Amino acid sequence: MHVRTCTRRPLVCLPPPARRRPSHRGRPRWLHPAVRRAGAAPFSCPEPAATVDLVAGLLLEAAEIHARLTDGADPEWPSWFAHWLVERAGLPGLLDTVPSRSELVYLLVLLDKETADTDLPEPWEQHYARRIVAHFRS
Repeated sequence: MHVRTCTRRPLVCLPPPARRRPSHRGRPRWLHPAVRRAGAAPFSCPEPAATVDLVAGLLLEAAEIHARLTDGADPEWPSWFAHWLVERAGLPGLLDTVPSRSELVYLLVLLDKETADTDLPEPWEQHYARRIVAHFRS
């Protein structure tokens, strides 16, 4: 880096163009080691089982807290869940994005309608978590 002094203050100049680093436009500068090892494409976010398990744990915790607060009868439960997951539970940190509460409410209502009359092969919180992670990572 070249420093040129002036009467008022020093001016910092950029290095000559031949020594500038590439801008990495169109490519991420850093990839998580797990993504590099898997040989995945740079912009594809694999659905790690650990993230799904953590989101499932948050859903189960939200269900327990909500049941204690409302005695289990609340037609507006998706709104409460979405607020709790986004604002209090740290769901944005797990998804690497801040989900819109209204989009999360919509997704919870959709999942509830899809699974209302069916027997799931896995616990409900695992199914919901898998779909939530897939939706917000895509």
